[in-house]
Amino acid sequence: MSISRFQVVTDIHLVENLSVELKAILGAGEYALIVSRSAAANPSLGPVVKEFAPSAKVLVSPVESEPSVQWLESRLQDFRGSTLDHIVAMGGGSCIDAAKVFAAAHAHRSATSLSELAHKERVATGFTPKIVAIPTTAGTGSEATSFATVWDRSSRKKISVEYASLTPSHALLTPRALCSLPNEVAAPPLLDAMSHALESLWNSDATEFSEAHACAALRNIFNYGPTFLQGARDTMTLRKVQWAATHSGIAIQQTRTSIAHAVSYALTLNWGVPHGHACSFLLPAIWNYVVACDPNRYMTLSAVLGHSSVEETESRLEEMLRVAQTQNALRVAGVSEGDIRLHEVQQYSRSQNFSEPISSNLLSQWVRECL
Repeated sequence: MSISRFQVVTDIHLVENLSVELKAILGAGEYALIVSRSAAANPSLGPVVKEFAPSAKVLVSPVESEPSVQWLESRLQDFRGSTLDHIVAMGGGSCIDAAKVFAAAHAHRSATSLSELAHKERVATGFTPKIVAIPTTAGTGSEATSFATVWDRSSRKKISVEYASLTPSHALLTPRALCSLPNEVAAPPLLDAMSHALESLWNSDATEFSEAHACAALRNIFNYGPTFLQGARDTMTLRKVQWAATHSGIAIQQTRTSIAHAVSYALTLNWGVPHGHACSFLLPAIWNYVVACDPNRYMTLSAVLGHSSVEETESRLEEMLRVAQTQNALRVAGVSEGDIRLHEVQQYSRSQNFSEPISSNLLSQWVRECL
């Protein structure tokens, strides 16, 4: 593994008084406020929303879950015509990703569509507002990455908008924001975080630094995730799962995701499977495969996670999927083995990040094992 370079751009704060912290960051500058429906109704965050919304130059609320091209494009003009210093995103990964797209539109004012914004070679013609991310789920890690996921439902494609300038300048972590999350809402984001951490391990771009963040995420997820998804909302549990999501975001900022995510996109677009379930259901089969390919490395990683064997790691992984009811989510959606095809998976560049060779037969074997 390469260890030549690693950079964490985001200033990450564990916050007690969100209002005071946010005032200090925003100063007297102009800002937009992007607020999810759940954040606005959150007992801890609702008062902060009410305090800052009246002075926001642009206010977007609610935010579409897994934001679509159509919904985002309907709001782009608000940002092309504004002069903003900051964009504050208060919500889950969808909310933070939307803020990144809006920041890109502010910087690339000549772009008239999401497809234009998604071209990485575009040169900014304006200032990119600094993004302040306040995550309300333990999930995507978008508070520490430079890319946003957009869903084009008309053409059934996942689009990535990615510029280095879209990495949030600040991530304000407030564990109390997770207190009111229902278990069924908490599950998909945490599974996404678990997938991010594992996908950064079996990744051709893995480094010792990304591995350290991935293992930190997985320790917290395996130790605190099952009880969190069964209703535990004590301060320690909330802090651990929220940190896990941020660690996994830092890891995939270095490596990007891999084969499990490449499989997931069609399941979400074509079958409506929540992203966290779609990108995690194959993880036990992939774990067993990479263990067979490189047993010494994964025995070492299992030990780092505090496990006595690779089998224990697999067991803890399966426990998370069982508690989150992932198989049921795919069963309800009606997904079957024939719905997952290697040639469709390979259309996504993330599939090329997998550290081991893959064939159509192997993918079918994984699906049979996990569905």
